Amino acid sequence: MMKVWSTASLAMLLCLGGTVLPFFPWAEVTVVTFDPAAQPPPPKGSVTQEIKGGSKTQERVYGFQLRSGVASAAAFLAGFLLLVITGPLRPTPVWRSAVLLACGLAALAAAIAVLAFPPEALRSSPEAGRVVFAAAWGYPHLLALLLSGGLMLVAAVELRQQVGRWVRDRDQPRPQGPAEPGAAADRAGTG
Repeated sequence: MMKVWSTASLAMLLCLGGTVLPFFPWAEVTVVTFDPAAQPPPPKGSVTQEIKGGSKTQERVYGFQLRSGVASAAAFLAGFLLLVITGPLRPTPVWRSAVLLACGLAALAAAIAVLAFPPEALRSSPEAGRVVFAAAWGYPHLLALLLSGGLMLVAAVELRQQVGRWVRDRDQPRPQGPAEPGAAADRAGTG
């Protein structure tokens, strides 16, 4: 009988959750837009200058609008499809756990990359009449980080089980076959 809560089913849930995350807002941005022809843009690094005639708005940046959000979802989708295809394999093959670990690492790298390299939606462009005053990452982005870490943990648990199986099989005594005529003498150092 198949277990309902195996590492494969937990990894499927994590991958499925990570696949739908780009449809939620990953960041919220407070933006002031103004007519750059009517007023010169504020100096670089200055947020204290009053912008006349500007309108302050809140913008949401969804995961599908970010390259990192799409890359993260693609890694989760690849892991999910791998698990759907190879789910019935028993015992779990080592290569599946290794690929699952790589999918988790790719999703984590994509979710971290958006922090290191902010997208255009989170940057000011005074020449175009757009100044970003505040940006905050949303819960779906943090959830992508957690889900990718969880996927890597599940893959590591699968790999640990396989290493334990290898060690157990290695340490079991092997049955001795029929002895060859000169084998006993070779072991004793004579002959």
